[in-house]
Amino acid sequence: MVPNRSLSTILQHLTVGGLLSSMIGCSVPNLLVSHPITVISAFDQSESARNDSVYNQALQKVCRLQSNLAEDSDMMLTLYFADETEVSDRSTISTGLDALNICDHQAEQRRQLRIGQTPGTSIHKAVERIVLQTHQLKQQPDPTAAKVLILMIHANETQNAPEAFATTAAHLKQLLQQQTAITILVADAELERALERSFLDLPIQICPISEPTFCIQQSYKAARQMATQRSI
Repeated sequence: MVPNRSLSTILQHLTVGGLLSSMIGCSVPNLLVSHPITVISAFDQSESARNDSVYNQALQKVCRLQSNLAEDSDMMLTLYFADETEVSDRSTISTGLDALNICDHQAEQRRQLRIGQTPGTSIHKAVERIVLQTHQLKQQPDPTAAKVLILMIHANETQNAPEAFATTAAHLKQLLQQQTAITILVADAELERALERSFLDLPIQICPISEPTFCIQQSYKAARQMATQRSI
């Protein structure tokens, strides 16, 4: 059973904020309250990815991490990409049950996808679509103060040229300027090295899909810290 995070947060606020306020005679900001973030997940759904058992096991591991790290009022935006990019879902974590159901929900999304029938994978198109989605999110009522982007790549068969990476780097820089902590998980070692060279000057994490835990945890931590700082 998942603890009631809302109740826990309220108790922290009453105990810490109320106690300090009564002691010093004025209101104090509650730094223990966790502020919601937007979690953008973009998963490679090309034919090669779907047929790779190691990649699919990593997908399960990532969704379990997301389930464990989810908090009340977090916004979840999920995209899948191959030769094209499809926005599959936008939802808000409102209960502990929502967090528990993230893996089942993503599995159902993948069964309904229309992309991935044509060979090819384009990271460039995926990141371009993510930037567009973040602009739309900013127009929503009460947008979150910070975001996490998890970009999970099996291969980049469509556009592997330096100029394509340069354009992608420019888009990632835009996202970083919008208070986004970015983790890129890569299945192919050669592609991982190419991305590291291309994004050398960007403060993002590029990690193998076999070791996602630390990178994803760090991105969530960074985003929640940014959200807290923006709210003070």
